[in-house]
Amino acid sequence: TAYGKAKSFFGDWKRNGNIPYKRWEMPSRPQGNRVCFSPIDGAVQSVLKLTHTVTIPPGSKDAIAVSVMNSILGGGAFSGRLMQNLREDKAFTYGARSNISTDPLLGSFTAYADVRNEVTDSAVVEFLYEIRRMTTEAVDSASFAVTKNYMTGSFARSLENPNTAARFALNIQRYNLPADYYLTYLEKLNAVTIEDVQRVAKNHLHPDQLHITCVGNKSVAESLTKFATNGTVEFFDAYGKPLIELSSAQDGVTAESVIKAHYKAIGGVKAISKLSGILRTGSMEMGGGMTVGFTHTASYKKNKRGARTSFTMSGQEVMTSVVNDNGGYSSQMGNRIATTDNELFSAQWEELDPIFLLHAEENGINAKLLGVEEMNGSKYHVIQFTCCGSDESNETINMTGYFDLSSKTLSFTKSIMEGEDGPMTVTTKFKNYFDLGEGFKFPMEIVTVAGTQTMAIRIGSVSVNPEIDQSLFNLD
Repeated sequence: TAYGKAKSFFGDWKRNGNIPYKRWEMPSRPQGNRVCFSPIDGAVQSVLKLTHTVTIPPGSKDAIAVSVMNSILGGGAFSGRLMQNLREDKAFTYGARSNISTDPLLGSFTAYADVRNEVTDSAVVEFLYEIRRMTTEAVDSASFAVTKNYMTGSFARSLENPNTAARFALNIQRYNLPADYYLTYLEKLNAVTIEDVQRVAKNHLHPDQLHITCVGNKSVAESLTKFATNGTVEFFDAYGKPLIELSSAQDGVTAESVIKAHYKAIGGVKAISKLSGILRTGSMEMGGGMTVGFTHTASYKKNKRGARTSFTMSGQEVMTSVVNDNGGYSSQMGNRIATTDNELFSAQWEELDPIFLLHAEENGINAKLLGVEEMNGSKYHVIQFTCCGSDESNETINMTGYFDLSSKTLSFTKSIMEGEDGPMTVTTKFKNYFDLGEGFKFPMEIVTVAGTQTMAIRIGSVSVNPEIDQSLFNLD
């Protein structure tokens, strides 16, 4: 047996001294509803979760009745109240559900959905209504019967999977359940009454002691203030740490001075502006472990400006993008698409000028120093570059640069780009600035994160002022 083998190999091991451990305080529910918000630039949906802790050990007398109650509220069946309300009736979301977990120490209740920005506060209203309704109203007999039939069928179907028997055996041992716990499960399920459902709802649902969390566009945060018992929306970063608001930059610091300091740190404004061109080669790693070759060639000569980025597999170009003063295109596996006006403007600004950040204003791009932001122990000057739109939703350029106060260099950017499902935030990190002997420092790793996709470019070689074949930038 597995136990016998484990004992034969490890049975004579002795504990050596005291094992260090940390004792955590048992989490408790908030005194009132607490609203926690994590802003995402350009988000078109709000990810909502309403949650609090529960104490329902596996196998406890309420466990099965709690499962019935949660299933009626939103735990699986399409007929759940949350789904019927927020999707079928209000059309706020594709799906609204809930779950409640049993645990020997501490479990949790969570109701959740992804909703459109403009209905975020309305969705919270309906969540609170349905959660409270479970505690104040007895469920109707029809819904009750449908739910128990659904759970009976689900249990029976689960027995077709061998993993189920293994899981049941493990649970009996792990949680010290009666040996016939699962053999008599359907009897216990059938014995649950409408009164039991309302009783466990009153005992285990707390609509006035919820953590109401939202990840989404900061513009919707104010509308959630009314749900916070203390009248305050608390802001957090992507790591769950309190979000520190931007502080003011020192007197005399401007967007221009920050950008000049960046170029000075990587070789000097004058020297970089005199570059005639650059050639970078390396590799790019994409999702799934796929790696392709990377080559970027740029010419900065007057009347000969152009840039070409290509990715290769087995020596063959699989993706290419080209831009010059007259236009641009991108090509993938032989399919060529002309670069659109907005994309072209952005590409020409970024690709054809070695000190493009310093020439933002000359190109009609507003560069605004927002202040100083602290993240993960580092401080950054934050500069927002915007151009040509009436608001955030239709800007040709909407990029925010983060310049490290210590190194002075551009550390990363966040840009709002148009994706298949609407605007999305693209983060580009510039890592490991290194002097390759020419007096110029280049980031040797460039990591781009767009939604769930991550691409990491690793630079192997850089040549400055190389001989460049101008035909690389031809558009025909």
